[in-house]
Amino acid sequence: MLIQNLEQATVDRVCASQVIPDFHSCVRELIENSIDAGASSVSIRIRNNGAEIEVADNGTGIQKENWAPLFKPHCTSKLTDYESLLDGSIRTHGFRGEALSSVCTLATKVRLATRSTEMDAGYAMEFDSKCEIISDPERVSKSIGTTLTVYGLFEKSLPVRHHELLRSFKKELKVLSSQVYELAIINPSITFELLIDGRCSISPVSGCVTPYDVYKRLINGPELIEFSSSSDSSFKVTGWITPPVPTPWSLAASAGSSGGQFFFLNERPINPIKKLVRGITRLYTKFEIKKVSFIFCLSVPENKNYFDINVAVDKREVVFCNGLEDKINEQVIQDIEDLFNTFTGEDDAVHASVPTPIRVLITPSRKRELEAVSASSPRVVDRNTETEDVSPAAEEEALIVQRERVQEEKEIEQDETEELSNYQILPLSESVPAISLSFPKELFRSMSIVGQFNNGFIIARLDAIPGRVPELFLIDQHAANEKYLFEEYFRNIKVNYQRLIIPIKIRAPPWIEQVVQEYHKELAANGFISEIGVDNEGNRCIQVNSLPTLSGIGFNRSAALTVKDFMEITEALHEGTVAPRANGEDVLFLLKSLSSVRAHMASKACRTAIMVGDHLSFMKMTEIVHALSSLGQPWNCPHGRPTMKHLLSLDELHQFN
Repeated sequence: MLIQNLEQATVDRVCASQVIPDFHSCVRELIENSIDAGASSVSIRIRNNGAEIEVADNGTGIQKENWAPLFKPHCTSKLTDYESLLDGSIRTHGFRGEALSSVCTLATKVRLATRSTEMDAGYAMEFDSKCEIISDPERVSKSIGTTLTVYGLFEKSLPVRHHELLRSFKKELKVLSSQVYELAIINPSITFELLIDGRCSISPVSGCVTPYDVYKRLINGPELIEFSSSSDSSFKVTGWITPPVPTPWSLAASAGSSGGQFFFLNERPINPIKKLVRGITRLYTKFEIKKVSFIFCLSVPENKNYFDINVAVDKREVVFCNGLEDKINEQVIQDIEDLFNTFTGEDDAVHASVPTPIRVLITPSRKRELEAVSASSPRVVDRNTETEDVSPAAEEEALIVQRERVQEEKEIEQDETEELSNYQILPLSESVPAISLSFPKELFRSMSIVGQFNNGFIIARLDAIPGRVPELFLIDQHAANEKYLFEEYFRNIKVNYQRLIIPIKIRAPPWIEQVVQEYHKELAANGFISEIGVDNEGNRCIQVNSLPTLSGIGFNRSAALTVKDFMEITEALHEGTVAPRANGEDVLFLLKSLSSVRAHMASKACRTAIMVGDHLSFMKMTEIVHALSSLGQPWNCPHGRPTMKHLLSLDELHQFN
């Protein structure tokens, strides 16, 4: 086959699909062009599931001599040579001359309406997918600035990508909203507005001076504290970060979210430095804070020896040179730690001033368990006064032990999330060939009991596998019965709600407000009656009017949930880790996903289940084994312990004999 040149139209389409890989990339590029044009107001309007994208600004407009080459590939007024691209001296968001031509290539058509300062009126014209003007410029009534409207993105150029856009349009809007928040924060002098089919998703906010002003007025997030960090002349970091004091928001179960952490380099949004984020997260572990929000504004001299922003098309991935990243990490983490020490008064008083949260429901049995943990803490006896006191070191050690237990429970809980549909039988040893067969849970009902081993394990025989000799299995009597009780408790859980005399008002970001509005009925069905209201200062907030109380089998008394549980649920719905069941099945799916509820149910099932050491009759052993066939996930107990293990096949037993 001959090597030949591709047609230019094919080359343009291939390149354009890499520059504009998705819907939000297209909109972001248009917004960044408006920022580069010196606009003080940017309005984004999305219509008909992304079929029409309009970005209007009040910037400088586009001069007549720039109309023809505007959408041509690699045409830009912001870059003169390759060296200027390397040394990082470019202060604009867009500069490669790829974005507008790629957008035009992938769209059905693009309409441009613009007016520059020297024009007495505005002009409108249309461009086709070949980046050519298809209509003569028409005089229109327009204020100074530019309005770009993109029609049919991906519709004819990339039909598969267009289908994916329609399928995941809500997800695309979430990403777009997050990116608009970023650009609004780092450009406090610019007013941004986002409308989806005429509905305002991001309200315009003006009069802001600092990024934190935008964060508080636009995003309405939790309170942050200010900090700064610098090292000689190589970098400077200013920003705001979650204070080291637990709040319902900072104690939310899901650690961080795409909209809660903002990182900027020389007034350009970039991806957070992962190593730095991990180091900061570790600082919060002693405060039991799992959700950390921050705004980091990093300033680095624009020199090619410091960083490179040309790693990815969206210019968000940054490579730092000459050990600058490690230097930033060490200095920033040290300065934040020093700030925390100042903020809390003194190092030794930190734990005393910060309550340790308990991530389970407080029932009488759980209360006795916590009291037992406290009673087992190391103590120091003063022989002179013959009184007993707890030393700071002992308190610290007991606190560490308790935190390790909570973390251990969480890790075990996470291991259980992946349900198994089949049980894989492993070989007894290397000398025995591997066995591969499907074991549906219904086969548990076909097992017959051979006997009990060491009053802890049930030996069961299975003859119902077609084409195979009988197999022997070892059933963990405690784990099997514990899992049965665990699912039984969940099946019989009952929920009521406790109306609050004084509603709880929570300041939360818009994406959480959107979750509350979208899943209002589901939250109410799970006992969390909430709405969007106004706090005492006149700011929008989430108003929680009731909290659920749980009862039924597995509860000694009614147990009330907290605002922390509400935050965990809303975060899970936003992140997509929890989704409503089809056809309205299991309306209590939100409550059953809570870590506190699952931990309580697992603890209760473990304490009431048959224990290792209990002698069982053949009837009881049969009941335990056959009950596994009715469970949703019978392969392991709530704490991750396997319920069964394959022993051997009877023909293998004959070989050994």
